[in-house]
Amino acid sequence: MSAPTEPTTVQRRQLRRRRRRLAPRLFLGAAVVLLVVAVVAGFQAASQPAQARYRTTVAGPAAVSQTISLSGTVKHVSQVNVSFPVAGTVTGVSAKPGDRVIAGQALATLDEGPLR
Repeated sequence: MSAPTEPTTVQRRQLRRRRRRLAPRLFLGAAVVLLVVAVVAGFQAASQPAQARYRTTVAGPAAVSQTISLSGTVKHVSQVNVSFPVAGTVTGVSAKPGDRVIAGQALATLDEGPLR
């Protein structure tokens, strides 16, 4: 048996031509396959009845309960600065250190004499 020889110039040109013709054909074939798949999927989606695609219900009041468990550190506020909208003498303090207070609760009262 003889050793394989290099392809001739004519053979190389023929191979290049075949490759140039093959690439557009492969691309066109892939595009046709994708188009067929898209059309089939579209027809299948359109052929399903509307009841299968949508589910509706009547909304109304109901009790909603949700629990969240978290872990972490809670830091308390030890001191808060409060102020009055006007200057004056404090005549009474209605909250002691450590008392629980709510927003809007009166903590102290001012002497109203000088304000009149």
